[in-house]
Amino acid sequence: MIPEIDTQLAAVIKSLSDNVLPAVDASNPLAGEQIRLCLATLGLIKNRLPQLHRYQRHELMLNLDLVTALATITHKANIAINGLTETIGSSRDLLNDPAMGATEMEQQVRTLKDMAVSVVNAARGTAAQAEVMTLVLNTQEAMDLCRRAWTLAMGFEPDPSQIPSLDQLLY
Repeated sequence: MIPEIDTQLAAVIKSLSDNVLPAVDASNPLAGEQIRLCLATLGLIKNRLPQLHRYQRHELMLNLDLVTALATITHKANIAINGLTETIGSSRDLLNDPAMGATEMEQQVRTLKDMAVSVVNAARGTAAQAEVMTLVLNTQEAMDLCRRAWTLAMGFEPDPSQIPSLDQLLY
């Protein structure tokens, strides 16, 4: 087996394109659509793979900044959130650990997002609710823009010219 993942993905894409796609029954348009969608997804992964680590670190930083700002609001409003300080600390530790891989970063982003949801829920009906919601909505715009740039090659954007390049967002 070839050890380079980029080469492995290229081989899978070529095999599916050259051998599987032509063998798909033309009377089954759904099967043809699905194999083309799989090929497009594999192509996206292959093209984005060199940027994956930077993208995940960027996503982790955005979510950490959000939760850190939410912690400031909840502290001022005397809203107690279990595990908030620990989650912020472990996220900072992960960002500073060069050995952390993709799976660990994805899990930490999920943990931060869950914590943000906990803060939103705890702030409901309090004086801090409007400030929390404004912060979350404003932060989501940057996060969504990054996700949209990541998947731009899939062709789902109605006006791709309105989306900055992934390089502009990450560097």
